Amino acid sequence: MTPGAYSDKIKRVQSARATHNAIVLAPRVVEMPLEIARFDDPFLPYGKAVIAATRDLVCAYVFDLAAYLAIGAAGAVALERTIAYVRGDGQTITVLHAPFASGDFAAAAGDGAFAVDAVTVTPGTDSAPFVSAGVAAYNLTNGALPSVLRIDDGDESLDIRLIEAEIVRAARGDDYLDVIRAAIERRREA
Repeated sequence: MTPGAYSDKIKRVQSARATHNAIVLAPRVVEMPLEIARFDDPFLPYGKAVIAATRDLVCAYVFDLAAYLAIGAAGAVALERTIAYVRGDGQTITVLHAPFASGDFAAAAGDGAFAVDAVTVTPGTDSAPFVSAGVAAYNLTNGALPSVLRIDDGDESLDIRLIEAEIVRAARGDDYLDVIRAAIERRREA
């Protein structure tokens, strides 16, 4: 995807859903809702449930690579499949938060692997290899995930406002999807 195509995709989905909000998905086994904790590999069913309940409220999902890799290969598979589930609608933005420290990882982010729209990179990392792989790159100023991801599109900046993983993980009861949805609705722009 070219930088212009990525900007166009952001504009389309933000306009269609009337939001600039994105959910950060950083699941933790010890914080899974009881309904999901019964699965041997809970990250995929958890991600799919959260996405199905919130897709109309957000323009993007940001996946925390470290959180998924905390459970090893099962987490990597869950991440790949959850990203594919999001991308299934052809509209929603997917961002992989690694943050990558070199362009050597561009192929892992591109269509041959995780197939995300964008990645986060550490300060000073050359984004050209990612762009060549069809992936936009958000250069993090201090290496940490900010509250807003911003990409410049010529005359304007396109912002994606992040709903912290803690808000999503806070709901653990049987009504966790309703609680997550209500928290996101409170964050919607007026």
